[in-house]
Order: sequence, then C-alpha cells, then structure tokens
Amino acid sequence: MKAFQMLIFALLFAGSFACNNSGIVDSRLSGADSGSERDQTISESKTPDDTDNTESSGEETASLPVNINGAFLTECVEQPLDSEASQTSVLSCTLLDRNTQQKLDLVPDWRLSPEPEPQELLGINTAEEFSTPWHIQFILSSQYLTERLSKIQVILEDTIQSEISNDEIAPISEPVSSTDTFTPPPATSGVIEDQTSARLHSPIEANIHGGTEVWDRIYFDPVSGLYFTNVLSFTRDFEAASTSCLGLQSSGDLQDQAWRLAGRSETETLYAQGIAELDGFTAWFWTSETDDKNASKAFAVSMGNGSQFSYPKVNGNMGYFCVSP
Repeated sequence: MKAFQMLIFALLFAGSFACNNSGIVDSRLSGADSGSERDQTISESKTPDDTDNTESSGEETASLPVNINGAFLTECVEQPLDSEASQTSVLSCTLLDRNTQQKLDLVPDWRLSPEPEPQELLGINTAEEFSTPWHIQFILSSQYLTERLSKIQVILEDTIQSEISNDEIAPISEPVSSTDTFTPPPATSGVIEDQTSARLHSPIEANIHGGTEVWDRIYFDPVSGLYFTNVLSFTRDFEAASTSCLGLQSSGDLQDQAWRLAGRSETETLYAQGIAELDGFTAWFWTSETDDKNASKAFAVSMGNGSQFSYPKVNGNMGYFCVSP
C-alpha cells in the first residue's frame, strides 16, 4: 500500500513539473514576441530628433543653400588686358544655375586661393559697377594666374557653394578692354594748350617733388578749366602720388596755386579732350576718388582707352599727374 501511494505521488509530481516547464518555455516565446512588438511601436513613434542621423542629415542637406546637390556651377574665362603681349589679365567669373545655365541673381563672395599679393591683384570689378554677364572680374598679373592661382571659390552664407580649379579656367587669346569704360562727355570747345612758357615754369627735378620724372610741362584745358602737369611718375602708390601733388609748387607765376590728383569726372573730361595724345599719357593713372565700397582702393584710369578699375591703394605700379586748381 505504501509503495502504491509513492508511485501515485511520483506520477503527480512529474506531471506538475512538465506543466511548469511548458509554462516557462511559453513565457519566453511570448516575451520575445511582445518585445518585438514593443520595439516596433517605439521605432514608429520616434520623432526626427530621436532617430539616427540619416534622416536628420537628409533634412539639413535639403534646407541649406549649399552646392551639395550640385545646384551651382562656376565658370571663369581668362583674357589678356588690352594686348596679347600684356602682363596683365582679366579673369571673369560667374555663378550659374546648373540646370538652366543662367546667371544667378545673387551677390556671392569670391575667394582666390592662394590669396594674391597686392602687386598681383590690380583691381576688382563687381556686377554693380558694370553691365556684364559676369558676377565679378579680377584684374591680375599674368604671372599669378599661370604660376600661383590654384582655385576660385564661391561663398554664400559663410559656406563654400562652388569652386573651380585653375585648369578649368577657359583661356581666350583675344585681348579684352575694360568693360567698365568711361562714357566721356564730348569736348565742347577748345584744345589742350601747352602753357609752360606762358606760365614761366622752369623744370623741377623728380627728387624735389617726390616723383620719378622731371616736372617740365604745364598744360591747360579750356573745357575743364584745369591746369595739369606732365606725367610725374609711372610707379607710385596712391598715397605717394597724392602727397606729391599736395606738395607741388610751380617755379613760375602759378607758384601760389594748390595742386592735387584729378577727380574721376575731371579725368573723364581730360580723356575726352585728348590728353592721351600728349607725351607719356598712355598708362594707368590714379584719380583722387576712393572706392566707396572699399576704402583701401581708389579708381585709376587707362589713358590708352579710357577704361577704369578700382585698384588697391598700395599698388605701386601706377602713374600720376597733378591738376590745379
């Protein structure tokens, strides 16, 4: 009897263990399923801030006005200035919409790399200063263009939007005159007169007036009413030229006259009157006008064709003459 009771107890215990073990396995399977569902629910409820960077990066790329999507295209051409033998070149660049190939109505910043030295960057014209298909024109030494310039970068909102390397610049052999030329007023009457003798002027050496050429001529233009000197130097920066003019004193009956650099409009008149026909007036010459967009630059004029550029005042490769009153 006792043995029979023990057999019954053993059978009951085994059945209970099997049921409990089955419950443990089912619980693990059930837990895995519920965990998977929970993970899926959490994933579906995540906000963009909670997700990984993939979606976030995509949204940032779409919202920034950068060239990651290839929206912008930079084009540049290089041409010699005024003659094929010129040591100065014009680099004209524009920013285009890549799809339409049209010039963009934007005002980007432009960066030359490496940055040119003052004697290598002779001037800059922007679209506000002339009517042209270009956004900007750089007046550069030909040596810098061929030996040092690596790339041109376009900057908008402090971000590089587009760039072009030196070997992508299209060379054009045909010389270009400045696209920002004077439209000189027509001469109304009279011609330029040499009044050196009439004004009793004797030659003054360059080391006295601060230039490099003897001051041996005084001219008079009846249209502008200006007296003006011969070319006093071809190699002076803006400050040196201005200082020299302010310190001039004639040896004749104009010795009490004050002298100065010619203004921009005055230079227009002198160019229209034929100043380029006088000896020496064939180079670039400083005017007294500072560039209102950049106080470190002033306008200079080519008496060869009447063109003008805004040059860094430290450029020491400019000519000058002085006018009075």
